[in-house]
Amino acid sequence: MSTPNATYSDDCYVFHWLEPYGVMVTLDRLREQRGDLVGFVSVQTDIHGKVQSPERFNVMAPTARRSLAKHLEMRTGGPDQGGLDWDAMLNQVCELAMARWWEGSPVIDLAAVEPTGRPLFLVRPFILDRAPNVIFGDGSANKSSFSLALAVAVASGRDVFGLSALERRNVLYLDWEADEETHAERLRAICAAAELDVRSLLTALLYSSEHSGLVDLVPAIRRRIAQLDIGLIVVDSLGAARGGEPESAELTIRLMMAMRSWAVPVLTIDHVTKQVATDKRAVARPFGSNYTWNLGRNLWHMRRLEQDDPAEDETSTVVTLQHAKINRGPLIRQPYAYRVRHTPGPTPDQLAALSYERIDAMTIPELVQRAHLSDQIRAVLHANNQALTVDDIVSALEIDGIDANTASVGRTLRRYRNKHFAVVSAAPGSTTRWGLLSFAH
Repeated sequence: MSTPNATYSDDCYVFHWLEPYGVMVTLDRLREQRGDLVGFVSVQTDIHGKVQSPERFNVMAPTARRSLAKHLEMRTGGPDQGGLDWDAMLNQVCELAMARWWEGSPVIDLAAVEPTGRPLFLVRPFILDRAPNVIFGDGSANKSSFSLALAVAVASGRDVFGLSALERRNVLYLDWEADEETHAERLRAICAAAELDVRSLLTALLYSSEHSGLVDLVPAIRRRIAQLDIGLIVVDSLGAARGGEPESAELTIRLMMAMRSWAVPVLTIDHVTKQVATDKRAVARPFGSNYTWNLGRNLWHMRRLEQDDPAEDETSTVVTLQHAKINRGPLIRQPYAYRVRHTPGPTPDQLAALSYERIDAMTIPELVQRAHLSDQIRAVLHANNQALTVDDIVSALEIDGIDANTASVGRTLRRYRNKHFAVVSAAPGSTTRWGLLSFAH
């Protein structure tokens, strides 16, 4: 009897024999009870389908194993009839499960850990692999649609609006806010704009409408991760998934620890306070407990910009994503900006196509006003498309309403020389002119 492939999470163990019948035995909701290891067992095969629905099972009781083996032999045939040796297989399952449970997480010598060279991101820079990621913003910021576009990039393994995944993975979208029809329409619209056949995502992008708190669903989600080979989970949204007061530190910690235990990247969507939504100067933080900020590893603040004339183009909006926090790697200072285009269908209520077009954030006056001085200088040089003196740059910044002086501009140019800026002309007796390093090349 061959040894099964085993997948272990905190309280869900899955054992899989690929040959000869594709047998999968799942032990779920494992826990210690009066000195025994108990949980629920379910069994399925590629040929017979589900042959044992989830049923209470004592892993340490030989009588329970023999009883289940006899039941399975009645359903599929035993070794005497050319079927499977269920008794031997269940003995393997129970021995492996007990060894894993009593061993617990292994102690690791950090000095002996060799670097893997594995990339940090599943989708750079928005989804850090094997970590909780958060996109937070006001209710009209297009967070769900953008997250679905990221999910499509992962599930398809293709470039979608400039969003590329490290590798193709199955995605599970957990939804507490909308319904399958809403997300299915958005999915078709994203695929139409990206010229991607939506049928290519069958079995790769899976959806579940949820109503209970996420902590109560942890065992079921672990089981789905193992059985469906899930490589990314989207949680929409954190406030509803919390299942209680958003300010609750206990609920938020339990939620974030549950996500960490899944060992796959999680993209969570969260909201902001009314002050953050209306006051551009307010410090952007997710709504509720500080532990969303503290335990999230990669956080982005998403905003929808107001249009000067909303009637001018009712089918497009501009959204920005500002990097707020990351625990591994540098914080990206300059925001990402996208023009979101909604193409209506046969009726105004229908959506035919939905696209995200990356645009230069430094062409948006509101963003330039709040940018770092080096980015403001880059925006001026880019807009003028020629080399400028320090005085020229200061004058252009003042026209844009940016308070600057020759000392600060000159200091910034010298600091980022050969990184962002280059001296274009500095002939003896002439005033030094500066340009963008990319233009100089």
